[in-house]
Amino acid sequence: MALISGYHHLTLSTHGAQEDDGSYTKSLGLHSSIKRTVPFDGTIPVYHLYFGAQNGDPSTIVTTFPFKKPGIYGKRGTNQSKIIQLSIPVGSAAFWVYRLNERGIAAAKTSGFGITRVALAHPCGIDHELVESPADVSDQKDRNYFKSCYVRSPGEALFEIAWSVEGGWAKDEPADAIRSTRVFPHWLEDRSEEPLTGLEEASFRGFLPICARCGTAI
Repeated sequence: MALISGYHHLTLSTHGAQEDDGSYTKSLGLHSSIKRTVPFDGTIPVYHLYFGAQNGDPSTIVTTFPFKKPGIYGKRGTNQSKIIQLSIPVGSAAFWVYRLNERGIAAAKTSGFGITRVALAHPCGIDHELVESPADVSDQKDRNYFKSCYVRSPGEALFEIAWSVEGGWAKDEPADAIRSTRVFPHWLEDRSEEPLTGLEEASFRGFLPICARCGTAI
């Protein structure tokens, strides 16, 4: 199973190709020479434009489909992603506010979760934020059924980023027994009573506690 180590690019459906180029290159300083293509499926004649770091490094790229000429217009839906966030160096927010305002783009410094941001809008109306991100990221943690790392924001909020591993939930018990057992980490297999004394008393339908390593009933 291939593991996801990051994202390649973000894609937006926008209005005009020229305003896309001006917004991302002249205002935000991205490079437009990565790729200029068209959709690889479908028949609508529209650009697929790629903007990002000079060498096209993954996770730096924003791509757009400018639908101005074919006259296709979208609208925001319920629970739709609304803001595109791009990382900027810590302490650079004031520079970006000045740069964007100087180029006629309304931008203002804001804050969320203790992180400084610069709020602006793409010419087609899609909100963007430039985010100062001094993230405190943990080492990779093995959680048996998945792996995780943890990110703590300057506002002390803790976020978990988790990804799948081979075997998943059925790694230490039969797939048809999932949800019917209580599994302990292997380092507690010889003293499973310790965590039990601190757990809330509850009964679960079809429940049978087993040891994570040896698979025997506890």
